Amino acid sequence: MRGRAVAALVALGLAAGLVALQGTPEAISGRAVRVATPPPPPAAPAAAASVSAPARPRPSRNLFEYVEATPPALEPAPLPLPEVVELDERPPPRLPVRLVGIVVQGGRLRAALAHAGDVLVLGPGDELSGYVVLAVDADEGVLLRTPEGGEILLSAPEAE
Repeated sequence: MRGRAVAALVALGLAAGLVALQGTPEAISGRAVRVATPPPPPAAPAAAASVSAPARPRPSRNLFEYVEATPPALEPAPLPLPEVVELDERPPPRLPVRLVGIVVQGGRLRAALAHAGDVLVLGPGDELSGYVVLAVDADEGVLLRTPEGGEILLSAPEAE
């Protein structure tokens, strides 16, 4: 039984090989098969072919040619003139008296003021070169009367 199965497989393999070599099973059996092929498309007239085909644009330069082009000479643009700005405000004049700090002396708040390289401790009512101490406050600073009669507030210096 085993021999018959082997023979059947060999015959089947030969049939498959013939089909591959010859084409279709109909060609092996000898029957003629007619296959319908589509007709070729009609030829277009020569004038119509030239109108319908889009023209290829020509390159603007030869890609295979190296040319050193010198850039056109550029003239420097005139620089705009800066606007002249006049300051209406002048910085305030430096006072000859400067607040150095606030100290407690004898249970009262007093101002440590710098003048002409010296530091003096003054309380309300005291005078230094025409500047009279009117009030001393730890948060606000020192209120002074100027020699001209105006009042200025010297704020406490920032703690570092």
